[in-house]
Amino acid sequence: MSNRPPIPEAMKRKVRQEAYFGCVKCGCPIIEYHHIEPWSKVKKHEAKNLVALCPNCHREATVGAYYEERVIEDKKNPINKKTGLVQNQIMLRKFDDIVVKLGGAEISKTQNILTVFGARILYFNIDKNGRALLNAVFFDQNMQLIAVIQDNEWKAFLDKDLWDIRYSPGHLVINLEARKIFLNLKVKGNTINIRMKCNVFGNKVEVTEEKLQINGCSMVNCRLIGGGIGIG
Repeated sequence: MSNRPPIPEAMKRKVRQEAYFGCVKCGCPIIEYHHIEPWSKVKKHEAKNLVALCPNCHREATVGAYYEERVIEDKKNPINKKTGLVQNQIMLRKFDDIVVKLGGAEISKTQNILTVFGARILYFNIDKNGRALLNAVFFDQNMQLIAVIQDNEWKAFLDKDLWDIRYSPGHLVINLEARKIFLNLKVKGNTINIRMKCNVFGNKVEVTEEKLQINGCSMVNCRLIGGGIGIG
């Protein structure tokens, strides 16, 4: 295995697209790349011989419980193609401990992080144990709804011809075009880092590492604690 070259990133993306960005069997977006014909036999990477599987289904395929004919069948007709979306859940800690970083703005102890014309775009609910439940809507530049988060469950809609979706536990990245990030959401400890570039009711919202920019107006090095609305 140490002599096996890595799978090229472009090939991985092709396999993800073919699988509609999830395990072809169960739809989970946490995926690995399985060789239908074993690497030990073919000694090469080919997209036609690779399939996206979650770790559990990958293990089943490796030991033969998820047999080759079924893997090939699911590769042709992945479950996310049938459902039209890819989804998973993120886990957050106590609301009072959560910090949201939107570019140059750092917001805590505020349920309504971002509102536009009174509509909540990014906000929290709180469960009975005080844990944070994140909610959000994400629109592209044409105000097409691309993804939503509902009480920590995120969904991306696959009828919008998305270029790529990558997900590892707590980290979601959506690209609408090559090398252009539409959404990058990462949860690490008590911190939620969000980068995005979207349109909200005609307002251009761009969040980078350094700043939050809305219609050309930037927020840099801001800290907001408490209150009903963070940014309105």
